[in-house]
Amino acid sequence: LNVKQGCYDLLKTQALYDVQIDAVGKSIEQLKMAKARYDLGAASLSDYLKAKVQLGNDSLSLITYQNNVKIAEATLNSLLGLNVNTPLEVDARLEYKKLEADLEEETRKALEKHPQIDKAIQEENQAHSSLTIARSGNFPDISFQGNYSWSDIKLPKIKNFRRDWDLYDSWDIGIRVSMNIFDGFLTTSKVRSAKAQLSLTKESLEQSKRDLELEIKKAYLLVKGAEQKIQLTEDALKSAEEDLKLTQEKYNLGAASILELLDANVSYKTAKSNQVQALYDYNLAIAQFEKAIGR
Repeated sequence: LNVKQGCYDLLKTQALYDVQIDAVGKSIEQLKMAKARYDLGAASLSDYLKAKVQLGNDSLSLITYQNNVKIAEATLNSLLGLNVNTPLEVDARLEYKKLEADLEEETRKALEKHPQIDKAIQEENQAHSSLTIARSGNFPDISFQGNYSWSDIKLPKIKNFRRDWDLYDSWDIGIRVSMNIFDGFLTTSKVRSAKAQLSLTKESLEQSKRDLELEIKKAYLLVKGAEQKIQLTEDALKSAEEDLKLTQEKYNLGAASILELLDANVSYKTAKSNQVQALYDYNLAIAQFEKAIGR
């Protein structure tokens, strides 16, 4: 999950860097336009200076975004165990792919074979074994033994093997039963402790199941919420793009001020950044959901 998040962080910073490059390009165009209108006397010096300040601010922001890309790349290298200066190219994109998953079915599967649940089940089985061992102190110990031996100064002859062997062999078997009459209540104490431990492991297993169900539910809801945001940011981006085009035309005709044009440009940049963030949140939410279900 950490590696996936590192990849998505790098992709997000690269996308935001591209957005800022586009913003700088638009600021350059607007500065040229403001300068041309000022030279023609169709715009004031204030318009030209405002456009120039906007270009300066966007250029400064571009440096920050470029630095963010380098930091994200170095962070991902660290997560991968590579030198922080290693050039990276992530073979992935921040894109929308609908999650095809049934919440109830995925939860059922996770409760059956999730590593977290397997661990809790193994701890419960171990507690059962410990209780059985502790209870064995209340029962007698039974042991069996047997010996068989043969000895002579020479090996038996082949033709009389069975008879000669039987003359010098011996065997015995035995059974031993022992029971502790009183051990100072040590066995009783061990049984009580083992029962308490078993009870704790059972509750731990049930709590692990509840925690896992909650984690899966929360991750699934985050995916659905991020999915809705993607549609909203797409609609907002289309609206901001149309507004920018309209304001640009109005400014060219002298029907809009430079401030209106700059505001429209900022709104467009914000809408594009929001779309990148929405795609990042969605892809990260899917990664968190896959981690929750143990995939």
